[in-house]
Amino acid sequence: MACHIAFIKSEPLRRILSGVKTAECRLSINHPPAWSIEVGDFILFKKSGGEIVCRARARAVHKFSSLTPSDVAALAELVAPLTGAAPDSAFWLNKQCARFAVIMEFDQVERVTFPPQATPRGVLSAWVSNFPMAHLAKPILTP
Repeated sequence: MACHIAFIKSEPLRRILSGVKTAECRLSINHPPAWSIEVGDFILFKKSGGEIVCRARARAVHKFSSLTPSDVAALAELVAPLTGAAPDSAFWLNKQCARFAVIMEFDQVERVTFPPQATPRGVLSAWVSNFPMAHLAKPILTP
């Protein structure tokens, strides 16, 4: 079991916390950093420019390679109910040339507060793989 950090914008984070969004999608032209995630791993969701605000457990992981634009469009249709993002949203339009995709379905979403010094800063990727598990014992669950 590993722990990863997903950097996300405010609106998708709001959908996670409200229970509307139950899957995270990472698409890329190159092999994405999220490729290392496995079922049972933790995902810490960090607001872009902010703090880690919740965690979840990956209950299903789907990995795709050699995608075409029509494959990406089909994936958008398939996962739209899990993400709360319409297949014709800006996210999917910006990802139509992706060759790789990782779709992570998650559950057990909990709000957490992390010490600011434990939160990665200045990362050039929107994903941090294999975040030290020692930090998992430190989050404070918040109601």
